[in-house]
Amino acid sequence: MPFCDGMRTLFLLLAFVVAATRPAFAQETLAAEGTKISVAGVTGIPFEQLTPELRADIATLAGTPLRRERLQELAQRIEREKPELFAAFRSQALPDGSVSIAFVVARISDDPEMLANINARYVVESVSVTPKFEPGLPKPVKDELQALKGKRLDAEEGKRLSKKIADSLTGYGQLDVKPRFERGGQPGQLRLIFEVTETGAWLGFSPLRTATTPKFVYHAYQGWSTAVDIPISGDDIQFTFGFAIANEDDLIEQYSGVRIRFASRNVGTKRLGAGIELSHYGQSWREATLFAVTADPTIPAAYDGRTTVEPTLTFAFSRHFRVTGGVSVSELETLTPLDPLNPPDPVELPESGESVMASVGLFGASFDRQWPAGAGRSHELTGSYELRIASEGLGSDLDYTRHVALASYRFRHGRSSLLAGARFGRSHGSVPLFERFTLGDTATLRGWNKFDINPAGGTRLFYQSLEYRWRCAAVFVDAGSVWDPKTESSTRWSTGFGCHGDEFFLTLGVPLNAEDVGVTFMTGVRF
Repeated sequence: MPFCDGMRTLFLLLAFVVAATRPAFAQETLAAEGTKISVAGVTGIPFEQLTPELRADIATLAGTPLRRERLQELAQRIEREKPELFAAFRSQALPDGSVSIAFVVARISDDPEMLANINARYVVESVSVTPKFEPGLPKPVKDELQALKGKRLDAEEGKRLSKKIADSLTGYGQLDVKPRFERGGQPGQLRLIFEVTETGAWLGFSPLRTATTPKFVYHAYQGWSTAVDIPISGDDIQFTFGFAIANEDDLIEQYSGVRIRFASRNVGTKRLGAGIELSHYGQSWREATLFAVTADPTIPAAYDGRTTVEPTLTFAFSRHFRVTGGVSVSELETLTPLDPLNPPDPVELPESGESVMASVGLFGASFDRQWPAGAGRSHELTGSYELRIASEGLGSDLDYTRHVALASYRFRHGRSSLLAGARFGRSHGSVPLFERFTLGDTATLRGWNKFDINPAGGTRLFYQSLEYRWRCAAVFVDAGSVWDPKTESSTRWSTGFGCHGDEFFLTLGVPLNAEDVGVTFMTGVRF
């Protein structure tokens, strides 16, 4: 009957169209061997793009029994003719017991929508991560990746796993993780490779010196100290406005004021950066400091204002090692010297009306490195050295040289961390108060008060620290000394415990060899 035959043909064609537009499944969903094939075709690309021989072989499937081996052979021929194509086949059952066969193909592309389409149509044959980074993945993450085998992967799942891989690799710097796809060993399957690359910039925006590290901290003997930076950044350019309020945590002086800094980390090349910083701070002084300055004529006078201009250039030999050079010119608005025999009460000194220039040539080098030590474990090492030389040749009224070296190490193992740090400093000449070394604040010799150790600071520095953390619970031991050539070096010890994070801290410190042993409370945030 012509009408019935025509309806049957139309129904089969509609069934094929429906089958071709549905997502492809793995070959495991294929109909049983020997099932009659009523219609076969290709979806995903125009059928005419295949060679006439391949088109003819696909067309001749109609009316033949289903043979998986034959379908795999045809899918492989499609992939050989079109190397940029994935090819898979699936069956769609028809009411008369026969099946339609659709060869589903898709192009390998960087287009996210196309990749999402491919992922939805093909099953994962294998999962791997860039070999350099795979050993650093924790076992639960590895197990989650391997559980993808035999499943379809959607785009959102790929993004989630990419982020999880990046977050798990704690032994490296900034990482970029992207999924990449290759054809598998069998049609309808793909290999999933998570490509991991280090993307950190060669240079940062931070200035060489760290005396103005942004913070809001409290020390039981020194009160609250505030230093805030407000950066406005582009890809390679940053403008920073900063201010300090009663900051006594860094130096022997308490200072308040503002600073602005402009920096570029790409001056013709990503290896070269430049910056210029301008700052003005007003000072307040402890009585003990003013008396100590009066008692030692080698220490330049205290001052009521410090204005600094500091241009620098930085060159990166690698992502991990950089050198910096520049100049730093500071004008110090000096105070009238204290008369120790007739001190005012309270001790407040008037301005002398004179200023002193401290013009410094500076050189610095810094190093930082992170590397994995197995799943969930990593090492972090940083170090820096700074040389500052002030001389008449640079227009300086003060003549001095200052060396300082810092090093820190951190080992992470799951939720535990071991931290170690050391500082060494040496200076000679007419070293102004803001360049003198101190210990006994919220970060060094925790538990001591810097003004009890050396109220005017020193020209020699030795310090080391060891700390263990589990989550935020921390216990530490500090040791160090600040002295001058005319005084005897005396190593001071402290210990304590608290809650320490990478930014927030709450610490109880105890000076071990002090005359009066007590507990010092410290807390705050370092940004």
